[in-house]
Amino acid sequence: MAATSYKPVTWGEEPTSTPKLNQMANNTQWVYENMPRMLFSAYGVKKTSGVKIISGIAIVPANGALWSSTTVSFGTFFTPGCKPVVVTGHQLLSGKPRFHITVQGLSENNVDHRGVKLSAGADYYGTSVKNVCDVPNAVHYIAVGW
Repeated sequence: MAATSYKPVTWGEEPTSTPKLNQMANNTQWVYENMPRMLFSAYGVKKTSGVKIISGIAIVPANGALWSSTTVSFGTFFTPGCKPVVVTGHQLLSGKPRFHITVQGLSENNVDHRGVKLSAGADYYGTSVKNVCDVPNAVHYIAVGW
C-alpha cells in the first residue's frame, strides 16, 4: 500500500500539541488534494460543488405486457428543483435479451428530484417470439444532481 501524508489523529486526555495540530492541517490539505472533482452541467445549470451521485439496481417485474415499469424514489437525497441526469444499464436476468429501457419522471416525462420511473419494453417485432415482458429485468441506474 502506498504511503500517504494522511495520518489519523486521535484526541485523549493529553493537552493539545503542535505536532497533532500540524498533522490535522496536513490531513485537511491531503483530503482537499485527493477529493473527487465533479461538474454538473445540464438544463442550463452548472455546479462544481454540492454535486451528488446516487446509484442502484431496480428490478422491473415481469407482467406479460409489452411494457413493464417500476419506480425509484430518491427521497430527500437531491435538492428540490434539481433535475438529475439519469443513465441506465440493463442486466438480463434470464430469457430474452431484447429490451428497451426508458427513463421518465414520476408524474411527467421530465425527471426531477423525487425519483424516476424505469420501464422495460420487449422488442421482438417480426418474429414468432411473443412480444411481452415475461421475465424480470434488472436495471442499473446512476443519477447525478445536486
